[in-house]
Amino acid sequence: MSKKSETLNPSLIAVRCENYDAILDIFQSYYSEKGLELVEERIGSRSGKYATSPKQYSDLAAYTAQERETRPENQEFTTDFDLYGNRKGSTDWKIFFYYPYWADLTLNIDKKLAQKISESLNTNVIEYYSHYKPEGDKIVVRGWKNGELVDELSVDQGKILRMTGYFFFHLQKDYEVDVILAVVFNYGDSNSLDLEYADFNDDAEIQRPMYLKGKPDLIKNYLSSIKNEI
Repeated sequence: MSKKSETLNPSLIAVRCENYDAILDIFQSYYSEKGLELVEERIGSRSGKYATSPKQYSDLAAYTAQERETRPENQEFTTDFDLYGNRKGSTDWKIFFYYPYWADLTLNIDKKLAQKISESLNTNVIEYYSHYKPEGDKIVVRGWKNGELVDELSVDQGKILRMTGYFFFHLQKDYEVDVILAVVFNYGDSNSLDLEYADFNDDAEIQRPMYLKGKPDLIKNYLSSIKNEI
């Protein structure tokens, strides 16, 4: 049986697409409607239309040391995330990996954003969120195809609330969380997306740190809205 991911509270949106810019343009279009702007950190010689951060770092290690390892313990909100491409076991996907444990309000999976990406690019998008809680885990998985929601799993306090598509055929409502997670990982494998391998170590070749900027109230309103939908 598959083991539970060792990464605390993994949260990601994976897009099956080779074109970085096409995906980022959709992200920016979506966020701009909320008064927010997508920014990529300027690391080494990396460039691009969204690489507009005010600071520049010599390499990923320097960025991590200055920004990630000095992060204060208590923050009201944060919008940091990473874009990964060509990850082992998931080479067909671009993965937006979020850190929902860095603050009370953070970026996370977003049903409306996932649908927009899937529809705009006529491609597959998978959302995955897993949060360990003593009273019972919370797990959300959604699979989109050309803008249509085809697979969905919702677990709260260790109990299955909703399962459609793939999960309807592979789960029963009285399954234990370890069994549920094994099915979730198998779902990823069936889509050539390794959800179980959630050890997102720093890797300058595949990792692109990013964040959203905007007025604090607009940021908090957006982060609150996606938190309430999970």
